[in-house]
Amino acid sequence: TDITAFDNDAYAALDRTRGRIFIYDDQGRMLFAFGGRGNIDGYFKGPTAIDHMGRDILVLDSVDASITVFTPTTFGTLVYDAIEQFKNGFYEESGETWKEVMNLNGNYDLAYIGIGRSLLRQKEYKEAMEYFELKWDDDNYSRAFKQYRKIWVEENIFWIVVALFLVMCVPLGVGRIRRIKWE
Repeated sequence: TDITAFDNDAYAALDRTRGRIFIYDDQGRMLFAFGGRGNIDGYFKGPTAIDHMGRDILVLDSVDASITVFTPTTFGTLVYDAIEQFKNGFYEESGETWKEVMNLNGNYDLAYIGIGRSLLRQKEYKEAMEYFELKWDDDNYSRAFKQYRKIWVEENIFWIVVALFLVMCVPLGVGRIRRIKWE
């Protein structure tokens, strides 16, 4: 029915059919979903519009002629803080905030992905790969693996060249020695 965008590039969408509110991050990953149809607090009879003031979400219900205000919980505030810290380039702080989110809810997939993304930006590729692997985030895992592989090859190029040289030259040398012995 309606949509509103926050300053941190997250956005909230209002579903009129089910009366639910869905909040997504800047990459289109769902952060939260809440609300519904009904007569209890936090539910709506006929939601028609959504807006925000700061981090508070306001929903207009045309049937009840009311406005409902949703204020983020501690969990929600931490998620918003982590997103804003990452957006502003504070990757280490973002990772720490995502760890606090993970302490509140160990099943929240985006906390693992957020920690991985912050490690990726800090050039901690191997650790980032571990977090992405836990939540099957193939795209970010591939990015981290590509960078990790590049660094590994740069650090071990001497040994790679030596190994290739031995693999190519040893059989030739063995063949010559056999031919000389045969002759």
